[in-house]
Amino acid sequence: MLTAILKLDLFYWDIFLITLSQYVEALTVNQWGYLCQVTNTMSLRRFLGYSDGELMRSDAKPCSRLMRHTAGIYSVGGALGFWILCRLHYGPRITNPRSLRWAACGAVTVSSSTALLVRLFSPECEPQNIAAYDNKK
Repeated sequence: MLTAILKLDLFYWDIFLITLSQYVEALTVNQWGYLCQVTNTMSLRRFLGYSDGELMRSDAKPCSRLMRHTAGIYSVGGALGFWILCRLHYGPRITNPRSLRWAACGAVTVSSSTALLVRLFSPECEPQNIAAYDNKK
């Protein structure tokens, strides 16, 4: 009885894997497969319905420059914010290496997370705008 249940479970697991692989293949083949477009282009705007797929103006800032500028600005803010958090957390026991470590971690964390948010939600970072306006080196 137990072997029959195990065989039945394995049979359903195989069916699930087959249908899952067909679904992923259908997403990559079909034009409306937004899930695969999200993993390939890292833009959530079309997936969430905020984009109609049109090109932006040619004088707008490209995605790579927008991400670089945003990360640079927010790295300063992250360093200052985490430095203040370190001062509040440790109080009089603070040391220079400890505060610099907290500031560096804050700069890296905040700048990378804001750059990721810009990449995911900015209209300049949609795939058609990246292909049209970002310089490929």
